[in-house]
Amino acid sequence: MKRTWALIGLVLATLACSLSAPTPAAWSGTPTAEVRNATSTAYAATRAAELTAMPTLPPTKTPTPVGMTPTASSNITAGGPWLIFPAHDGASLIAYDPELGMLTDLELPPLANLRDLQDGLSGDGKVLLLRAGSIENLNELALYKVTDPNEPIEKITPLLSIYLQRQIINQVGKRPARAMSTVLEDGGIAWSPNNNQVVFAAALDADSGDLYLMDLSKVNLERLTAKYAQDLSPTWSPGGDWIVFEEAETQLENGDWRFTAVSAFRIPRFDETRFLYLPPSASIGEEFLGWANAINFLSYSCTDKACQNLRQVDLESISVKSIYYDHFSEASYAEKEKAIALIVDSVAASMDGKSAGVYLSAYEGAPFTQIMAGDYTNLSWSEAGGMFLVTGKMGVMGIRPERTSITLDKESGAAFSPNGAWLVGWNVDPVNPGIRLYSTSGSFLQTISTDAVRYVTWQADSKGLVMVTDSGIYQVNFPGLQPNLITDDIYLGDGFEMVWLNP
Repeated sequence: MKRTWALIGLVLATLACSLSAPTPAAWSGTPTAEVRNATSTAYAATRAAELTAMPTLPPTKTPTPVGMTPTASSNITAGGPWLIFPAHDGASLIAYDPELGMLTDLELPPLANLRDLQDGLSGDGKVLLLRAGSIENLNELALYKVTDPNEPIEKITPLLSIYLQRQIINQVGKRPARAMSTVLEDGGIAWSPNNNQVVFAAALDADSGDLYLMDLSKVNLERLTAKYAQDLSPTWSPGGDWIVFEEAETQLENGDWRFTAVSAFRIPRFDETRFLYLPPSASIGEEFLGWANAINFLSYSCTDKACQNLRQVDLESISVKSIYYDHFSEASYAEKEKAIALIVDSVAASMDGKSAGVYLSAYEGAPFTQIMAGDYTNLSWSEAGGMFLVTGKMGVMGIRPERTSITLDKESGAAFSPNGAWLVGWNVDPVNPGIRLYSTSGSFLQTISTDAVRYVTWQADSKGLVMVTDSGIYQVNFPGLQPNLITDDIYLGDGFEMVWLNP
């Protein structure tokens, strides 16, 4: 589960109530080997960039990380972009300005869900919405807006009504606890395509989690759904005229939701809610894969063992077409290329009498064929690299829809620079720790560090990157490629996220 649910943990410890963290419901992305790239250019242009913008590489000797010892500050000159990342407790956040080499602590209550660092960032990267709060004052449990780490953070709206806050504190019934679980669930924030509006889950008018629409330019709040069911995991259609979401009535003993429907709500007329399909009874989450066009989206169902029934759903005709019915463990979609890749692990393969491996549908409507055999993980699509990335026993493989591939030997993760001109591979395994620079064709160029690397994100301008190790978070810039310590105050638990906030 990709979350740090510090607030719920405090509720459990302090109130001893029966709140539990549910299994992430849906519309969450499949595991990824690269952190969010802020910008990208056409793949053809990146080839030219590789030939004409070669930085001066240092000798092949691994550089020794040098501490920058940046000065913490709560009032520094406006800069940016800022790297936002969680401190060691996983609930407080730090902003880093690489141009000034300055750190700023974000002054807000404990972060409720680390996934908000990904889901809460607007498409243009200019606004970050976060759910945060404290058990000492449940009214602090609210949606907060960050645009500049040096400016006061704005509290947008509470997430729980005063009535529900009292019900939770007094441990009255189960529904208030379920509503609180709903408003803190993964995928609880969804930005509109034009970055002007946001939909999120809150419980302000009833004892259930409902969806609310906020126009940030007008700062007005509208309730979209009003049902007995808990409404979760909103996502916008590409044209911004539909919100697709899930409905759940109860939570099972283990915290999983029992889903009752996948539906869609028309925007902005607010005149129609359409029931799209009923999730299978064993589903613990409906996963959203992407949009085939303005009215057709791809989704699939997952149980505690495997995923199944990759489908295409038509919002206009309210029809569902099965694309791949058998079991699999991971999926990734290249929306422009209309290519789909699946990982069928050994468990999923045994359910259907298939061979474990990577299966590819290279274009819309193409049959799935096995292109690699064996067990693989960390499937993702790299827009900058124009290929799927997947990790296997031999390392990271890059697979283009036209079947050409590259291999980064013994790496566990990889990420293309936003301009597509560079590629890094890294590994946390003690057998082959470190991070290395490659050409986009997969040729080894330079060892950057031999320290075990957990996470990597590129700067938007592709002139450097940031890496996380057990000893701290480091900045690495061209042409020197020398790791420089930013801080050792870094969260190393599950669900780590970091994101660039642009001015």
